[in-house]
Amino acid sequence: MLYLLQLVQALKFESSASDARSSRSTTSAISYDDSGLADFLVTRAVNNHVLGYRFYFYLTVEVALEDRLMGKMYGKVIFQFLKQLKEVRHRCFSLAQWSFKFILQSDEERKLLLTRQAELIASLGKRAKEFSNQKEPRPKRIEKLRSFLADSRNNLLSMAPLPLPLNGNIEVVGIIPEKASIFKSNLSPLLLYFSCTDGSEYPIIFKDGDDLRQDQLVIQLFTLMDRLLRQENLDVKLTPYPVLATGPQQGMMQYIPSKTIANIVSENGTLLNYLRAHYPDEGSVGSYGVDPGVIDTFVRSCGKPSTRVRKDVFISLVLDLSGLLRRHISTRRRGPSSRQSARCARWCVPVLLSHLCGLMD
Repeated sequence: MLYLLQLVQALKFESSASDARSSRSTTSAISYDDSGLADFLVTRAVNNHVLGYRFYFYLTVEVALEDRLMGKMYGKVIFQFLKQLKEVRHRCFSLAQWSFKFILQSDEERKLLLTRQAELIASLGKRAKEFSNQKEPRPKRIEKLRSFLADSRNNLLSMAPLPLPLNGNIEVVGIIPEKASIFKSNLSPLLLYFSCTDGSEYPIIFKDGDDLRQDQLVIQLFTLMDRLLRQENLDVKLTPYPVLATGPQQGMMQYIPSKTIANIVSENGTLLNYLRAHYPDEGSVGSYGVDPGVIDTFVRSCGKPSTRVRKDVFISLVLDLSGLLRRHISTRRRGPSSRQSARCARWCVPVLLSHLCGLMD
């Protein structure tokens, strides 16, 4: 799952990788029919429903781009993926990969899930674009959004269980209108709270007008670096949130409710009082009436004296690197006029990565 984004991009070059196809022109070489990587990805996506949802939307984003030649190639991969879904009931898959209910679903039901996910995203995308173009006061737009969600004719207040595109392990059954909101931003991102089948809530931010493929890459970098550091017993307590681009200028991400330390202190007097109020554990010994796990997370996130400097350097480097990656992607899309900036980014990224790796020595 971690490297699926790059593997989907590698499909653009798969057709010219083999010596048997090297003599053909670039135009005729791009084809699904002779791509071993596409076969591998389709098979894995069919076998794992969570991977399959991500794979499907990664492909649809590429189809929606302006490059028609590549879009046609990715369209063929989508067709093959949907075609193989029909044959899944004739195969034997591990229950650890597919839930029993998902195995018993027919091919039409599996396709229906993808169709319903696409319809959900299209409906939210249309509404997000409308609100970003409106000049009305924010409270009035929030009221309109909640009215739209509360209207049963829009099929968002209540729906049959549907795997959330952002996280296929979570099944949602509707959106809570009373908690919906719109952020103070030029793009007016939507804040939506999904109700889940287990009774919990899952908040997301839906944005239209922003290329979230850059955010996907940055979050992937955070996740990868965190895994590498954990292998060296350096846990900096990073919790990357999921991001999914559903179009070239559209996507969603998990919303993490948070408060600043200043607000916590002003409302509770001290940070310890806040932890006691929200994570109490009266029977604990030596943790001041707070859940020991919360105390451990807080202390380790601040860093021990011997590792605090290394952690601060790590976070600083990752933030610098994420900024460079975003600028590098932007300069590549703006054309030859920004070649100098792109060249600088290409040199700086490997240097910062080498420093990150040095932290683990």
